[in-house]
Amino acid sequence: HFPMTIPNHYSIRKLWGIQFRLIDYDQMITLASWNEPEKWVGRSIRISNSPKSHLDAVNCLIPPWDWVLDYRSHLLSEREFRKKYIRLLAERYQEVLEWMDSLSPDEDITLLCHELEDDFCHREVVANVIRLWRPDIEVTLH
Repeated sequence: HFPMTIPNHYSIRKLWGIQFRLIDYDQMITLASWNEPEKWVGRSIRISNSPKSHLDAVNCLIPPWDWVLDYRSHLLSEREFRKKYIRLLAERYQEVLEWMDSLSPDEDITLLCHELEDDFCHREVVANVIRLWRPDIEVTLH
């Protein structure tokens, strides 16, 4: 589990006995497919192995290529892939946290991988991890 610290941009208010989380988003992270450039916002960064290797990469978020091939060949189920990927992120815990802590509030970015929007993709796991660790960042998953 990731330890939870609350950034300065995060506050909880009570109104008529109901708690509301008020977040002043400074930054947006979009997670999208290589094949849907119309959904990209800000600087593009890859989180997958790709022929577009000229782009910067967040290596700690890139799953091994053989897992992707196994998933596409139906040798690895969506559930198995997700479990393996979560374990991998736990092993890379320090790198993942350092990357998330390094995010600049002045820059919107799009994290890119292969799968189309309606297909299963590790972007979903990445989006959830960012939302947990950095609730001050707006996360859009395509």
